[in-house]
Amino acid sequence: ASLVSSRQLHLSSPSLSIPRSVYTAPSRTVACTQIARGTGVRAFDVTQPGGLIVAGGDDGALDVYETHGTHRVRLEGHLGDITACVFFPSGQVVLSGATDMQIKIWSACDGTNPVTLVGHTGAITDLCIIGVGKRVVSAAKDGRVKVWECGTSSCLRTYEVSVDAVNAIWYDESALVAACEDGRVVVIEPAEQAIKAVFGKKGEPPMRSVAYDARNCLVIGGRADGVVCVWDMDNPDDMKLSFRRGNASVSAIRLVSQSTEPRICVGTEDAKSA
Repeated sequence: ASLVSSRQLHLSSPSLSIPRSVYTAPSRTVACTQIARGTGVRAFDVTQPGGLIVAGGDDGALDVYETHGTHRVRLEGHLGDITACVFFPSGQVVLSGATDMQIKIWSACDGTNPVTLVGHTGAITDLCIIGVGKRVVSAAKDGRVKVWECGTSSCLRTYEVSVDAVNAIWYDESALVAACEDGRVVVIEPAEQAIKAVFGKKGEPPMRSVAYDARNCLVIGGRADGVVCVWDMDNPDDMKLSFRRGNASVSAIRLVSQSTEPRICVGTEDAKSA
């Protein structure tokens, strides 16, 4: 094998009837920032459009970095492993959850922790921020989903979703969607403050991730056995589509494009995405 240093490759094969052609490699470069944490990274988030990174691990602490790699501040106060973290829309405030059953709000500038939300009886599994951040939503292994008022540090309402863990949540103005360990996806209508629909059945493989396409009214759940399930919001009893790329648990689902032809990006625990 030899190293090709030129950006252009000249290709031809008369015997295969392939005419002479030129392939030009992309010239765009991508900056890569490495962050080293002694205990690894269990959760992270990046501000939009991308000025700061927050990462948390098994030591119960989070670190805020500039995207070029400079460490800004350390956030210490949790008593268990960090399981979720997300920036508020301002990009200067961080919301975090951990196995200590606590939810904390931090300043990404000086590391202060003005608000701690307590009420779950199981490890926090996922977090969502509503709008500009006056309210947040949390899910936990106690099977509950809670809506919090940040200004008063109070729980506005609690949804008893499952007797098992709620592994992931997705918040949209029209729906709060929860992925449950018991194999179901539960949809809550925020305006009515009640369960609107249930997808899947108890006893099926655990749901580990979830997404909701409001424009196309699609509910998407990712299971522990690698299967991605797609339902029509108005027809919970009839699965619209299911597919599987492998047997690894589906750890994350993101909607790449919410259009007439939605695209789904899936991440799995075998370190692959599709």
